[in-house]
Amino acid sequence: MSFTCPTLIDGALETTDPTQMGRQNRIGTAATCGVSKQFPGNSADPTNPHLVDVYRFVNPTGVPDCFSFTLTYDGTSGLQRYLTAYGIYDPSNIGTGYLADVGNLLTSPQTMSVTVPAGSSIDVVVFAIDIAPSGVGPYSLKCETGGAGGRGGAGGGSGGTGGSAGAGGIAGTGGIGGAGGSGGTGGSGGVGGTAGGGTYGDCPATPPLIGDCEPDEANVICSYPTTACVCASGTSWSCAACPAALPAPTSSCASGGLPGQLRCQYGNVTCSCANFSWGCGVCPAAHPQTGAVCGNTTFECRYGADTCRCSGGVWSCATVTCPADPGAFFGSCNASTSYVCTYPESKQTCTCDGITPFGRCSCPAGAGPLANGSRCAEPVGPCRYTDSECTCNQGQWNCVPRPCPESQPTGGAACSSMVSCAYGSTFCSCDGAQWSCS
Repeated sequence: MSFTCPTLIDGALETTDPTQMGRQNRIGTAATCGVSKQFPGNSADPTNPHLVDVYRFVNPTGVPDCFSFTLTYDGTSGLQRYLTAYGIYDPSNIGTGYLADVGNLLTSPQTMSVTVPAGSSIDVVVFAIDIAPSGVGPYSLKCETGGAGGRGGAGGGSGGTGGSAGAGGIAGTGGIGGAGGSGGTGGSGGVGGTAGGGTYGDCPATPPLIGDCEPDEANVICSYPTTACVCASGTSWSCAACPAALPAPTSSCASGGLPGQLRCQYGNVTCSCANFSWGCGVCPAAHPQTGAVCGNTTFECRYGADTCRCSGGVWSCATVTCPADPGAFFGSCNASTSYVCTYPESKQTCTCDGITPFGRCSCPAGAGPLANGSRCAEPVGPCRYTDSECTCNQGQWNCVPRPCPESQPTGGAACSSMVSCAYGSTFCSCDGAQWSCS
C-alpha cells in the first residue's frame, strides 16, 4: 500500500511484524531536504533482528517535493524507536538504498525531511531499537509536505512588519536590529498583515514563554535577537536560543528545523545558521540593491517585507507576497526566505519555509472548516474533526463523515454506526448502540 503526503498514520510494532538485520548507528544530525547524507554504518548492531514497519510514500506531482516526517511514541518506560528512509528498502542489507535518518535523536518526537523526486517514491521505516521480539507498542507517523530543514527564515535589519496583502496578510517575524546609526538594537516583533475580518498568526512583540499557543497561530515562526520560536501544530510554543557569545564565522551549527530560523544579534552584527555553518555580518541601515557588493560571508537581513541575503559576495533581495485567494497559495512561496501568510476567511495560516515554493498550511482553527466547496489553502490535512474528515483539493474543502473517532472511544460510550476501528494494538467496534474495545 502506498501513501501520499500529507497524512497521519497510527501504527504499532507487533511480534508478528517482519524484522531487519541489525540497525544503523544513531549519529550526526537529522536529514534535511536538499542536503545528502551518507549511511552512518551499522557497527552498533550488525546482525540482531529488529521489528520493522515499512511505508511507501509517493510524490504524484510533476515537481520534486520536500516530505517531512515526524515519529512520536510513548518512551516513558525507556522504549526507543528509530526512523529512516530509503529509495528501495532491503531489510537484509540496511546500507543499500539509504537516503535519510533522524541522526542522534534518541527520544520522541523524531523528525527528518527528504526530497522526493517528481513521480517517485521512497520507503520510510519505523523500527525498534530493542532486539526482536521486544520493542512492541504503538506510534504515530506524520508526513507533511514542504517541511522544515535547509536554510532558515527571515532575520536582520529592522523589525519586520507584515504588509497588508488583500485577503492574505504576511505575519511578520521579530526583527533584528539594523546596523550603521541604529546602534544594533533588536527590532520589535513583526505585526501580521491585515486581511478582511482580522489577522491570524501574528508574532508576539517579545519572545513567548514556553507554553500554550493558539490554533490560529499554527506553524508561525518568529525570530528575535536572542531566540527563534515556532507555534508547533497550533498547540505549544517551542524555542531555540542563540549562542551566548558571537559564534565564529563558518563554525558548525544545526541548521535543520527551528535552529535554522535563528537570526542572532550581537551589537551591530547579525549571525544566521544556514547550510550547517554560522554566517555573520553587519546589516546595512538602508535597503541594499540586488547585485551590490556585500563581502565574503553569508547572512540575511530583513527590511519590512523584503529579505536580503548576502551570498557569493553580492546581495540578493526578494519581496514576499501572499495571494489574496487562499486557493492560490500552493506553489506561490518565494523560496529565498521563510514567512507566514494568514487567511482568516478559511481560518488558516500557511508557512513558506525558504526551501521550496510549496509551503505548508494549518488545519482551520476551531470546530472545523467552512462548508464543502468553500475556499481553502493547501497543502494541508487531512483535517480531522469529531464527526468529519476534510481535505483541501484544488483550493476547495471536501468534508466527509468520519466513522472512527480521533481518539480511542471508551467502552460503553454511545455510538450510532456499525464500524470497526483500530487504535494501535487496540481494536474497538460499534454495534450501532455502544462501543466495545479489546
